Amino acid sequence: MATWVNFCRTEQGKVLDAKLVNGSIPLRFTKAMSGSEKINPVLLPALTELPGPKQTLTLSDKLYTDDPTEVILPVMLQNKGLAESYKMYILGLYAEDPDLGEILYMVCQTTTEEGEEIPSETNQPAFSIQWNHVIKTADASKVTVEVPEAGLLTEHIADQKYALKSHRHDVYDIVGFENLNIDLGYFDDETQVQSHNTSEYAHQNMVLNGNEIETLASGETSDLQTHMTDPLAHPNLKVDGNG
Repeated sequence: MATWVNFCRTEQGKVLDAKLVNGSIPLRFTKAMSGSEKINPVLLPALTELPGPKQTLTLSDKLYTDDPTEVILPVMLQNKGLAESYKMYILGLYAEDPDLGEILYMVCQTTTEEGEEIPSETNQPAFSIQWNHVIKTADASKVTVEVPEAGLLTEHIADQKYALKSHRHDVYDIVGFENLNIDLGYFDDETQVQSHNTSEYAHQNMVLNGNEIETLASGETSDLQTHMTDPLAHPNLKVDGNG
């Protein structure tokens, strides 16, 4: 599993942010894409196009946290129809600029040398990964997402919405994982990738009760690990050594 830590707004993204300050226009996300080329992280902010674009990913509607200045943007990669496997190194989020049209707004790049292996549909049917990007913005209510039909509300996303409203954003990132080892603190003040599913079915039957969720305090850093031998079975979850 790749580690994604190089997150930044592009220069065009920062210019767009300046245009959004007065709140007269929304921050509108239009699409997300995967890329197969890796570049020097120092050069990421200067990007206007994604290096080695491979797939258009599926956006789902934004999720709210209890912070009015941040939203969670779910992005899913699926390999349906993918003829050839590839190594993914970069992910790009696109937004609508009122003057320039669609721009590359934000990028994140893996530090894992071998990248994220994306198998073809023939090699591994029904493969999927979901990332939940936590994005800082002036006003979360002014963020809109251009959601394709494939990204409309699903049972999993509905569960996430409920978890966020019921248990605060310090726990949502433990919902829906096959393998999990995540620092709950933010990597920087802009965005954080907090979800990573490696199987279409890995997240569907993971159930956490209220007591388990409440063991995590706001801002607490924990090492959480869960493992499924049967992707449709409930996993064992340990939080700081407590089952």
